[in-house]
Amino acid sequence: MIVTGASLDQTPEQSIDFWPEFQDFMRWQADHIDRRLFICWGAYAAGLVTKDFLPIKQIDKIFGMIETQGFIMPQSRYFTIPVENVDTGQVIAGDRKAGATIIQNLQTRTVYVTGHYEYGPNNLAMEFRRDQRRDLLIASPTSYFGDDGRPMARWHEQGIHIVEQWLKDEEITNG
Repeated sequence: MIVTGASLDQTPEQSIDFWPEFQDFMRWQADHIDRRLFICWGAYAAGLVTKDFLPIKQIDKIFGMIETQGFIMPQSRYFTIPVENVDTGQVIAGDRKAGATIIQNLQTRTVYVTGHYEYGPNNLAMEFRRDQRRDLLIASPTSYFGDDGRPMARWHEQGIHIVEQWLKDEEITNG
């Protein structure tokens, strides 16, 4: 099972019309799904329900290419998972600023990823322009644009590797 993100991390859970159904689904899936991968808001929401960790909402957007423990991935989120808030599973990648970016629980066969390995090369650029059109005060995505002003997409192979490891029930490594 893969639960992806949605731009809901600034929305209170009680205001999300499908939140009760999501909670019910999360309780059901615990006994019916073999393998789980939660991405961005999916990771945030799953952590709230499972209590594997406590995510914290942020005022400023974590936006750009973040590298922790050699894992690099696009980030676009208004929450963090402080490493010290992870109660269940192993923090594979993360730091104090970005929080845990990859968490794996081999016992439950669950992986939480706060970033977007599924993004294409231009997704962060499109989000940046969208946010500018909305007159949001947003900084350019960190470590994303090269000296020539073009996006530097360097995460696809690593994203494929992580999904392959998840599918094989292997410990996630930066290989």
